[in-house]
Parts: sequence; structure tokens; C-alpha cells
Amino acid sequence: LAESLGEPALFVEAHRALGVPLFWLGETAAALQQLERGAAVYDAARHRSHASAYGIDPGVVCLSYAALALWQLGRPRQALERSHEALGLARDLAHPQSLALALVWAAWLRQLRGEAQPTREHAEAAVTLCAEQGFPLWMAMGVVLRGWAWFEEGRGEEGIAEMRRGLGDLRATGAELWRPSFLGLL
Repeated sequence: LAESLGEPALFVEAHRALGVPLFWLGETAAALQQLERGAAVYDAARHRSHASAYGIDPGVVCLSYAALALWQLGRPRQALERSHEALGLARDLAHPQSLALALVWAAWLRQLRGEAQPTREHAEAAVTLCAEQGFPLWMAMGVVLRGWAWFEEGRGEEGIAEMRRGLGDLRATGAELWRPSFLGLL
């Protein structure tokens, strides 16, 4: 559609729309290619309105998912760099939904890296933001990741209870995509 309309602004959305499902289908290298192309054509000044039009900023999405894809492809340093970029962009945009995604994905990356304190910090920031904004999906994910961090920090029973609460809240949203990963953490 972006090509047929000759609309450069749609290319970032097109790459995001291809990259995210490819990531969840396990086509990680192909997903990363699309996500990086989306991030490359993204311009915060030109695409600022996309967050309002589409509900979330495509640059933040591309960078956040690229971080997880890079991790899966064995590139941990680059994954962390992309995550930092996503967080920085989300904070600059001051778009709550985009920041919630960036915080949860940053927490998830830190969890994958086995880093309890940064996981907890990002998850708690996400939970606070989501409580203020009323974002149940991101809130539930933040609660699960915070529970994992608590467990790793020696708060075992409390951490497990928190993870179970987050999983219940996630199920209440109807979202099932992330559930197997979070059950694995539990």
C-alpha cells in the first residue's frame, strides 16, 4: 500500500506491520530486517502524529521489538542499545502508550539477560504509568516481570504471588500471546 500510494510516511508502518508478526512467528532474522528498516525510515518529527493515529508510535515499536530480536539472534550488546533508543524516543515523545510498551519490553529484555534490578526498575515504572493511564495489558505484563525480579531478589513467595496476579490480569485482557512465555518464568 505504501508503495502503490507513493506515501513515504506509510513505509515505517508497513515495516512495523511486517516485523512484529514475523517476530512472533519465530522468523527472527526476517523480523529484524523489517524492524530495522522501519527504524531507519522513521523520523520523529515527520511521524509524530502516528502515535495518535495508530495508538502507538511505530519508531518505538520497531526499536523495542528489534531489541528482543537482536537478543534472540545472540547480539546482546546491540539489543541493549536498541532498548535504550526505544526508551529515549518514547520519553521524548511523551506518548504514554508508547512509553508503556518501551518500558515493558525493556524489562523483558533485562529479564532475559538475568538482570533482576533493571527488570524490576523498568517493570515498576511501567506498572506506575499503566496504573495512572489505565493500560491493563501493559500493566499485567509489568506485574509479571516485577514478580520475577522480586523472586530473583530473594522475595520468593511474594514474587510468585505477584507473577500469578499478573498472569490472571493478563488473562482477563483476553491476550494470550505472551502467556506461554510468562508461564515459563513462573
